[in-house]
Amino acid sequence: MQNFSHNSNSQADDQAADQDKSRQKNTIQRDMIMLESDLRKLTSEKIALDSEIRSLKKDDAHIKISLKEKQTRLGKVDYELIQMDANMKNLKKKLNAIL
Repeated sequence: MQNFSHNSNSQADDQAADQDKSRQKNTIQRDMIMLESDLRKLTSEKIALDSEIRSLKKDDAHIKISLKEKQTRLGKVDYELIQMDANMKNLKKKLNAIL
């Protein structure tokens, strides 16, 4: 009779151990699923950020080129203004000399 009682306790212990393993397995699998989801979200965010950075770098390069072109043109316009102003003064002197 004790042997039967011992077997039923052993079976109950085995069942409890199996249930505990099952709970642990389910918990780990749930954690893995949540982690995989977070991993996919972060991977998507990384891809989007990389793309935005590349785009901004291209924009930055275009802005630098445009700025350089505008600065060069401004220098030429300033020079032309100085030349025209000098010509205007010269013409005024000639006009005053005639009058």
